[in-house]
This record gives sequence, C-alpha cells and structure tokens, in this order.
Amino acid sequence: MVAGRAGVPTVRRMALVRAPVVDGSTPPDVAFSRGLARWMDEAVTIPGTNIKVGLDAVMGLLPGGGDAVGSVLGVATVVTAIRHRVPARVVLAMLGWLLLDAVVGAVPLLGDLLDVGIRAHTRNARLLEDHRNQALEPRTLPMVLQVAAGGVALVLGGVSLALGWLGVALVGMVWSLLGGG
Repeated sequence: MVAGRAGVPTVRRMALVRAPVVDGSTPPDVAFSRGLARWMDEAVTIPGTNIKVGLDAVMGLLPGGGDAVGSVLGVATVVTAIRHRVPARVVLAMLGWLLLDAVVGAVPLLGDLLDVGIRAHTRNARLLEDHRNQALEPRTLPMVLQVAAGGVALVLGGVSLALGWLGVALVGMVWSLLGGG
C-alpha cells in the first residue's frame, strides 16, 4: 500500500500480464502482440530439434475447442493492427492467416502438425510491426469497431469449433467403416 492524498492508503494496480518491451519506441499493445505470438507459436523448443511449438499447437489437441480459443486470442493482434493504422489489405491478410490456422488446425493430429508450420500468430505480429503507421498516433477504437472485432472473434471461433467437431465426426466415421468400433 502507498500513502495517498491526505494520508489515505491506496493500492497500486498491477498489470496481470506484462507486455515485453524491446525498446522504448514499441507501444505496449504491439509488444503484447509480439509476446502473445511468442507464447502461441514459439514457447518451447522440442528437445533435440530446432522446432518450436507454442500453446496454439497444444490447445489444438483438444477436439474442436482448442483451435477456437487460439483464433479468438489471435483477433487481439488484428485489433491492434487496426488501432495502429495498418492498411486494410494487410488486416484482411491477417484475418486470412487466422482463418487458415483455424481450418487446418481443425483436422485432428495432422492439423496440429501443420499448425506448427503455419504460425499464424507470429506472421500476424510481424505484419503488424512491419506495416503499422509510426508517423500517426494510434486510433482510439470506437465501441462499434470493438464490437465488430468481437464478432470476428466469435465467427472465427465458431468456424474453428464447427470444423473441429466435423473432423472428429469424420475420424469416427472412418474408424467405424474400417471396423474399429
């Protein structure tokens, strides 16, 4: 606790997640997107290899829901790109990478292997850093845009969830056709 005005104790607020700041010129939300990409795509190196995997690949092992969570988290980087005036064509490419990640990741096991190669979060963080307009102040996002971003997150999550369950159903059908159950 810290003494506030007139001796009244106040509590300093601490951020739950500290964004990694590489230099003083990197805005906190851009640094957060970089850190999110690191955790989602490159958190751990597989021993004996140079292959890095992250939470996205691990969450993808959960049938249906894991890829949906990864897609929804990835929208945070897209929102940051919009705030930092990244051109619309690049923002659309970023959404395309998230959609590809969700669709490919929905294929059980094979999708998780391919997910390691796609690294949508890392690609999007690089696109954000390469294309953000540093000459202008970041936008303050109106509520409409925030709701739209939430809608995109829900659609990506829903598509990923539906494809995941479809993939599980297809594997089950093939398994039963092959006499496995």
